[in-house]
Amino acid sequence: MPIPQGTRLLGAQNLVSYPDLVIVAAASAVQILAANPNQITAFVYNNGSNPARIGDANVGATQGIPLIVGGGLTFEATGPLYAYSVSGTTISILATVRP
Repeated sequence: MPIPQGTRLLGAQNLVSYPDLVIVAAASAVQILAANPNQITAFVYNNGSNPARIGDANVGATQGIPLIVGGGLTFEATGPLYAYSVSGTTISILATVRP
């Protein structure tokens, strides 16, 4: 007998893409996604040429989740997301939100 798989009942969702965001080298943390109580997930991809870090407003050179060049991270959060890059890079963002 097959094992039932868990199902998340999230209801209707919309896919939202955002323009690429250039992160300036060694500047302060940059908000890359605003808080949204209807947001379900956010996918952040580093399509630039240098690593970055993703996190809250305190993200910096040694704080936050590292995001390698060509790497992506998925977040299930409704709060804002921030990015930081020592050498500068470009971030792409995609989110699913409830209508």
